[in-house]
Amino acid sequence: SSDLAVPIMGNNHIADNAPTPEYNSNPPTSGPHSAPVRGGFYSVEVSAVNAVHNLEHGFIWITYKNVDDETLASLAKIGQQFPGTVVVSPRAANDTPIAVASWGRLAKLEAFDEDFIIDFIWQNRNNSPERFAR
Repeated sequence: SSDLAVPIMGNNHIADNAPTPEYNSNPPTSGPHSAPVRGGFYSVEVSAVNAVHNLEHGFIWITYKNVDDETLASLAKIGQQFPGTVVVSPRAANDTPIAVASWGRLAKLEAFDEDFIIDFIWQNRNNSPERFAR
């Protein structure tokens, strides 16, 4: 797995009920956004317009789709380990089982790779306009 730079789409704030912007990556790594969400693990989808605000704040957004129970437990553990740094949530629109996003960077994984994900978190958190991740 490798991560790729994605061109920054700016960081405009939009209303929660505004139409969903067209982002330049799946999942998005920058662009228009509304209010951020709390960090940690989610078993329900988090809206991209909210998660992108977390990315602006230096968070890592880990999304998953159709993963097995063991993978889900491993992702939940990362969410608990880094609650001030990551948002972990399911995302039906993903085109790979796991995607790991930071501001302007994206990695897509076919299978869970703990070392890669942890490295991505350490290398990419707070590489963003507002550095609030802890």
